Amino acid sequence: MFCPHCGNSVPDGSSFCAACGAFVAPYAAPGPMYAPKAAKKSNSAKYLAVAVVLILVLAAVTTVFAFSYSLDREEPTYTIYLDNGDKFVLSGAFLPGQETLSVGVLSDEMEFVLDPEKAAEYTFYEWKLFDLDHNVYTDTLGTKYSGMTPVRKAEPALHYFLNNSDGTTSAPGAGWFQVSLKCYSGSDTYNAVKTYEGKVKYFTTVEKSYSWIYENKAYEMDVIFDYQAYDDARNKNKNGRWPSSSAYSSFIEYNDPVVVDMAEKLTILYGPHSNTDPGFANFVLAFDQICIKYPPNSNNMDADKYMFGTNEYFQYPIETIYNGAGDCEDTSILAAAIYAAAGYESAILVLPGHAMTAVVVDADYSPSTTMAYEYLKGVKNGKTYAAGETTVESFMELGLSQRNAHEGNPYSFYLQKENNNNGLYAFYPAK
Repeated sequence: MFCPHCGNSVPDGSSFCAACGAFVAPYAAPGPMYAPKAAKKSNSAKYLAVAVVLILVLAAVTTVFAFSYSLDREEPTYTIYLDNGDKFVLSGAFLPGQETLSVGVLSDEMEFVLDPEKAAEYTFYEWKLFDLDHNVYTDTLGTKYSGMTPVRKAEPALHYFLNNSDGTTSAPGAGWFQVSLKCYSGSDTYNAVKTYEGKVKYFTTVEKSYSWIYENKAYEMDVIFDYQAYDDARNKNKNGRWPSSSAYSSFIEYNDPVVVDMAEKLTILYGPHSNTDPGFANFVLAFDQICIKYPPNSNNMDADKYMFGTNEYFQYPIETIYNGAGDCEDTSILAAAIYAAAGYESAILVLPGHAMTAVVVDADYSPSTTMAYEYLKGVKNGKTYAAGETTVESFMELGLSQRNAHEGNPYSFYLQKENNNNGLYAFYPAK
């Protein structure tokens, strides 16, 4: 059959169009319901809940952090705990007492619904949704998510899902969503009678799957954690995301359980090694280089501006893991945290306009340099650190750095110059 709204083909039995999100079956006002959510690789069952908010309760107040949206203000929120331990944190038109919008997570979609009594007052609706977590670059979306094109439909419900590479669809899972609904009466397509807006944070399990090749061998790794851990990091130190040099090391959170888990899994994949083994150090570096992406950027907008709407933003390791992307200091911090969690001495190396990861390895280590590259290393607190470039998309050996790295000079030029003057460009070890 074909969608009456956009004309695209719709598989038989589908209730909505995958192209435009419109219902192709008669709309039925939802009631509270529960059904199994698609199983994940961890084999842990998840369950859906349509959260019809009808409880009149004074909402708690929380502070939310904005990416490129003006949402960093305090606003009332209300939390609904689901039977499986997941939860919704709601604000705006989703709050108790508003009796307007509700949300549910089905096995293959996320559903936002206008209250049936309110819906009876209007004839058609225009929905718009912003996936606030994924306005950053991710492999899933492939580019910056700037919001769904407004969807006009006769049904007071919007469905949001992800298209998978195997042709199936799935619910977007954990995330932060802003919903805007314009309601129209009669046949006037220009003047909305009423607009409802609200935000939903869905706290559930997050899974990250990685695959990469190192020394002609393929590796795979899954990392599973709670969305709460990412949200906690995002809301921490919000005024210090462009820190002074004395605070650089504070971002290397190697005791973070997610970082520890990642370091342990990488250790299992690689095999036995000492805590100065350059082989494992290169293995970790290859993972970081290949699996963590550098965000899109241009002359008009750098990576942090693109991802977070600000000129500079240092991410904690779990933020870089969740977002799947980061600029030079973010990926360097992540690698340094993994090294430290694995028992290595590590640091972030700050350079003019750039940052690199750094790690202490065996003294006799030396990368395969050419005329175009130097072996970038340096001493801090009596320890010799080898620098690692994390912003490339294929494996680049630990210690290698271009000889024309900055304004025609190698980075060692600036490092030595600043060391002579006790300047900014230096190694900042994990603490």
